[in-house]
Amino acid sequence: MLMDDGGDINLPPEMRFLLDAQMAEADLIVLNKTDVIDEALREKCLGLIRTLHPDTPVMAMSARSGEGVDEVVDYIMTHSSPAEHREIGYGSEAFMAAERLLSWYNRRVWLEQREDRSTDFNAVLAGLFEGVRAALQKAGGNVPHLKMFASGLDGDYFKASLLGVDYPIEFDRRLEREYAALSVIINARAAAGAETMAAAVDEALDAVCESFCLKSRTFFLENFGMMDEGRGNGGRASRY
Repeated sequence: MLMDDGGDINLPPEMRFLLDAQMAEADLIVLNKTDVIDEALREKCLGLIRTLHPDTPVMAMSARSGEGVDEVVDYIMTHSSPAEHREIGYGSEAFMAAERLLSWYNRRVWLEQREDRSTDFNAVLAGLFEGVRAALQKAGGNVPHLKMFASGLDGDYFKASLLGVDYPIEFDRRLEREYAALSVIINARAAAGAETMAAAVDEALDAVCESFCLKSRTFFLENFGMMDEGRGNGGRASRY
């Protein structure tokens, strides 16, 4: 979104305001995920950030590989942050236009095999990702970050994310065993309305349950537009 030669990540242009505002407000800017880019692009990104925010310290790291993490932690532990107000446009029309396009989604759902057998939940969750992707593409929405996590037995777990509907799923860890039932956490910051995001997950969940002969039970669901946050009737909040 910031790069002059691309940045086509299928997000509304209003999102640029939020990115600029968050970086302008920061006391430290950290470029993460450096393990997925080469050295030339890394230096190009860092150079661009330093040009846009010359008075702000900029560091790089990879949370996955650990490279640069110690340096970032040492900086945070040895520096203080001034409690000062910076006027960066919060509450402006540009801010409101961007916030209207965003929603928050958080769900914990129990998936259980209807038949007396175990299931490959790696395939189930991959199908759930693809179902959400397809539904959002059809509705013209996106997910800057959709994450799913499921914990199995003896340290076995699944963790994956989707950084946009036009990008491949990033699998951090797949399950090593099959299970008859599993609790799954779904979390997203969506560039789509709350109802659109909810419908996308519901549709995808119904599809994988039918395909893999599963039944589902939702233990927690929080879903609201960013302009509704804090309101008494703000979306489908905290449904048990």
